[in-house]
Amino acid sequence: MQFLTGEGYSVEEFEDASKALAAIDHADRRPVELVIVAWDVPGAMNGAEFLLRLKQRNATFPRIVVTEAVDLDIRNRAFNLGAADLLLKPVDGDRLRKSVRRTLKDPKEVDPLVAELGERLIGDSPAFLDAIVKLAQAIHNEQPTVLLIGESGVGKEDFAQLIHERGSRARARIEAVNLAGLAPTLIESELFGHEKGAFTGADRQHAGAFERAHKGTLFLDEIGYLDMALQPKLLRAVQQREFLRVGGSEPIDFDARLVCATSRNLAEAVRLGTFRQDLYYRISEFEIRIPPLRQRKEDIRPLVEHFLSATGFRLEREALAVLESYAFPGNVRELQNVLKYARTVCQGNAILPADLPGEIMQERLSPPSEVQPSWPEYLFSKTREEAIKEIEKQFDRVYLLRRIQEAGNNREKAAKLMDITPKTLRQKLRECGLGHLVRPDEAETP
Repeated sequence: MQFLTGEGYSVEEFEDASKALAAIDHADRRPVELVIVAWDVPGAMNGAEFLLRLKQRNATFPRIVVTEAVDLDIRNRAFNLGAADLLLKPVDGDRLRKSVRRTLKDPKEVDPLVAELGERLIGDSPAFLDAIVKLAQAIHNEQPTVLLIGESGVGKEDFAQLIHERGSRARARIEAVNLAGLAPTLIESELFGHEKGAFTGADRQHAGAFERAHKGTLFLDEIGYLDMALQPKLLRAVQQREFLRVGGSEPIDFDARLVCATSRNLAEAVRLGTFRQDLYYRISEFEIRIPPLRQRKEDIRPLVEHFLSATGFRLEREALAVLESYAFPGNVRELQNVLKYARTVCQGNAILPADLPGEIMQERLSPPSEVQPSWPEYLFSKTREEAIKEIEKQFDRVYLLRRIQEAGNNREKAAKLMDITPKTLRQKLRECGLGHLVRPDEAETP
């Protein structure tokens, strides 16, 4: 770390992560402003475990990770655990100095756009501020495709809208498509459009989202739900910057900035074979991770004040304490709905704990119970039969891939493990969007 001592920084070095953690926890020491950690640090506690311990302590100082190799797993795990930057060994002195300077500066002073965005996106917690800084960087650099990552309700749509509004394409339109809310049979036509007569019911030519977003921004929400059969066509359109309407033969130029969003773990989907790795790399040139509300509890008060500012209502301190102890699985969207409900039942203009929805009070008063599964919101817009069918399809994707992997990619052996015929296996692969795994030379025999 001689690169940094020469710059006037006070540096402490530890060869063991557990000793560094103990020093950080020491009450009498000076506040820590930055931690640089080796991913492959020797000792019982590796770099990933060290970062996890810092995250569990709600540490607010930034972290820079140094590693000998960078692959998809290391990259995602490091940033998920709070890394502000990732450096490759051997560490270049200039690169390290620039990383430290950029990480330690107040981003609001360095970039006025960060302060401006902060007025639109309520919250000043370190985790949320980091997302705002990344948003400003994406706006300044208009070339890369942006991938917004976060749970349902964190505000991915707001981030996408700001990328469009503050960019050079703001005079054109932003075209948004929620891929989780469309039936698989409709997605291709909605994205790329279709020619008259392309299929039954196509009685006129239709311009898809790729075409409607010309010169503007195309926002593909819940990209993780895109059927495997359509992923190659999307990849070709993004790479070649042109596409074909369904039933068309003339290429159409694709001239729009692409912003994608997902609540799914795409890296895990790549590992399971349900999302193409090349498409993932192509849409994630610039990633912005938006933290869930439970990781930015200090932002609940300013969010409440913002949502109630023009209503004449106020939240009493006891009710605020209840909200700050709640997990908010629906994130900021759920907080907004909770306040709407409270205003409806409130007897005056002061919202009390008794005015909050019953499930919030029940969680506060009840002992912890087993975590219930969280289902995607779009399932609740379907009939029960449709929702169950979609859940079965999603499960089959993972189940079939796992059995095929267990069988060493031997389809006949995998079929035996599942007590079905090879023909049924091929049929199931096609039904759940894994038809690309069926070889063309495979005969349709039992």
